[in-house]
Amino acid sequence: RLALEQYGGLASRQVSLGWPVMAVVAAAAATLGGACAVAPTLMASRFSVLDVLRRGVTSPRHELVVRRLLAAGEIALAFVLLASMTLVGGSLLRLLAVDPGFDPRGVMAMQVSLPASYTPEDVASFYARLQDDLDARVGPRRAAIVNEIPLAGSLARTPVGTGPAEATLEAVVREAGPAYFDVMGIPVVAGRSIEARDDASAPPRAVISTAAAKGLFGEETPVGRQIRLAATGEPADIIGVVGDIAHRSLEEPFLPTVYLAAPQVPSRSRIVVARSDRPDADVVAMVRDIVRALDADLPVYGVRPLEDVVAASPNTGVNTLTGEG
Repeated sequence: RLALEQYGGLASRQVSLGWPVMAVVAAAAATLGGACAVAPTLMASRFSVLDVLRRGVTSPRHELVVRRLLAAGEIALAFVLLASMTLVGGSLLRLLAVDPGFDPRGVMAMQVSLPASYTPEDVASFYARLQDDLDARVGPRRAAIVNEIPLAGSLARTPVGTGPAEATLEAVVREAGPAYFDVMGIPVVAGRSIEARDDASAPPRAVISTAAAKGLFGEETPVGRQIRLAATGEPADIIGVVGDIAHRSLEEPFLPTVYLAAPQVPSRSRIVVARSDRPDADVVAMVRDIVRALDADLPVYGVRPLEDVVAASPNTGVNTLTGEG
């Protein structure tokens, strides 16, 4: 019942069972099964079958009562175990059906951080060249940059609104580059996604999630309208609406999200996400080669398949890529 109450009302999601856990469970089951099979055999070898059958007929009354109580207890325990496994199995099926809002299959995430010697102009130029090289090597719309991936731990929210003095909603704010929604498998439901033209020379632009669109505009069309973040107070043109995703944990509901155009918000630290059918090691090596060609002193670190990030949720609130809370 507890499992049903905990997971029964959740949306569908994706969960993986780790091999270490499965190995420990299998070993424990084999050990207990062997003990339960061997112990009665050893005890039975000490008695004659005829003596056991004869004693079963002539046993004292108190022994018969104990045997019946033990048999009843075994039946009751078997029923409890069967009911428990039914509840756990149902919960597991619901967990395996969960959709986090994005597709982690075949996506690798890795961190790149620029030194303090990079000016804002240098930062913008570096990531623009990085995106071009990623398109050329990994493939068009197969790699992108973002300031943080989903389910990585951080869940800072910012008040947002539609007017200069109006903050009607708290939203998760992300900085995403061109092709990010394609790489992550996040559907664009209205307008368009972030593109290369959404750079520093263009007016501030943003893409919002379905939950943010509903919270700010209700049933009205948000594309073409403006949104303001309380932190900056500057308006940004809404160019598109995308599907909702899980941010910190699969156990939490989808939250309103605002995606700012990363080329318009220069930051030294970015995460590269790359989707490919090639082996993970080949993808990582390719990205490292691209980064090294741009700056030989820059490391690529915090490498993880996105499927591992999803499998680790719900986590302890620690960023699995950067180590930040």
